Parts: sequence; C-alpha cells; structure tokens
Amino acid sequence: MLIALVNQSAHVKPADAVLIAAAITAQMQQEYATIWGKPSSTMVAVPDIAHIPANARPMFLLDKNPDPGALGDHEETASGVPVARIFVPDILGAPGAGMVSGSQGFSVSSVVSHEALEMDGNPYIDLWASGPDGYDHAREMCDAVESSGYQKHITVLGKTSSVLVSNFLTPRWFDCSPPSTAQFDYLGHLKSAFSIERNGYEIVKPTDNESQRYGTVTGKAFHFGAELPQWRLDFKKRSAGRGARMAAGRPQIQTHACNKECCAKSSSATSAVAQ
Repeated sequence: MLIALVNQSAHVKPADAVLIAAAITAQMQQEYATIWGKPSSTMVAVPDIAHIPANARPMFLLDKNPDPGALGDHEETASGVPVARIFVPDILGAPGAGMVSGSQGFSVSSVVSHEALEMDGNPYIDLWASGPDGYDHAREMCDAVESSGYQKHITVLGKTSSVLVSNFLTPRWFDCSPPSTAQFDYLGHLKSAFSIERNGYEIVKPTDNESQRYGTVTGKAFHFGAELPQWRLDFKKRSAGRGARMAAGRPQIQTHACNKECCAKSSSATSAVAQ
C-alpha cells in the first residue's frame, strides 16, 4: 500500500510532512508489518494533488474541518478509493498536542499514524469481527487504544528526530478465543480481547442472527436455495458445526464505549471517523 500525504495545511511545514511520512513508513514497515504479517507499506509526502503517485491512497492535511469534534477520519470515495483527512488546527488545539509530540498522547503525527493503519486494516469501512458479547466490533486498528503511542526515532537529511506514532491493536484483539499468551495491542496495555483502553473507544453493532445459505446452479446462474445434499445439511447442522455453535447465541451486554469522535463515526456504517 502506498499512501500520499498531501500537505494542504498552512500549519505544516514541508519538512514536517516529510518527517511524519518517514516515521509512519518506518512504523508500517517494522512493528505493524511484523505483527499483522502484512507486506510493507510506504507513505510519501507530496505538496499538492498533482503530485499524488498513481495507485496511491491520499491522506490530506487540512486546516478546515467539516466535522467538528473529529481530529481525523478515513472513508471510501464514491469511486471506491480509500481516503483520509487530518484536521491539523483541531489537533494542535488539543491539550499538550504538537506537530510530532504530545504530552496527552496526541500529535499531528500520531493522528496520521492512526489513520494510516486504519486505511490499511479497514480500507473500505466494511470489516467487522463478531465478539463473544453479542456485538460486531468494527475492525479499526487504533480506536480502542487511540490515546497511547510511542516514539519512532527517524533520521531525515542527517537530523534525527523523535516522532510520536499511535499504538495499535493486534489480530488477537479481534479473537474470541485467544491463547493465554496473547498480546492485544502493540504496547501491551490491554489484557483481553475486545477491551478498551482508558480514553479509547470503539464502534459496535448488535450481531444479527447468523444463518447459512446453500447454493444451487440453474443453467449458468448461481442461486441460493435448499438443494444442498442431505448429508451436507446434516453435517452442517451437527452440534459441533460452526452454524450450530453460532446459533447457540452469545451473552448480551448493554455498554457501548464512546466519545465525541466515536459518536460521529457511529452515525454512518460506511464512514469511519477516527480520533
């Protein structure tokens, strides 16, 4: 994946954009790629839309925020392209936040990191993980741990700088039956799957009743029908089968971790407003 960091903010110097892009590239190619087993991704800083490389996913550094309360978001355009926006003045106005550092866990660089990892993990805003609590959990990489981060030491043009990047979840966070040795986020703050760090949040929706559909072929058309061989139906309905296990149901909970940004995200199932 290639992300183009398009600097359209008067608050961000070109050198800052280059430094941030280098730090996020290092994070995606090192910690994130290792834990998620993904091919290495790259972020490049570009001065304007005309310089966005072909096949790159754009992320815009902006000074105007059409969604007050959000520090950044990522979504899918009408043409099917994943895109992200970073609202620089809103971030710099947060307590302790700076361009590449932040005493409260937020900085422009950490929000860029957050959105970059979520563009990779859920690019089309349509991935969910069914939890053991009766809810589907949005497959967002950073929401549950958005207020924590760590430093990447990056050298650009002979100068080494410390850049704050976002903590992120591991695959085991989305696992209903993780092993006892599982790590749920990169920094090791969380102690269980589907849990939320203080000042984190997540998007959930009630899990619909799960059922199975069986395919049949009529001519060259594929249809869903009940013409699966009886032995296959019997096999799938066995007590140890996944369908039977899912049909047994899950315990219900009534809580929904949310903050002002999460509430903005929850207003649309096709748009993820992160941070």
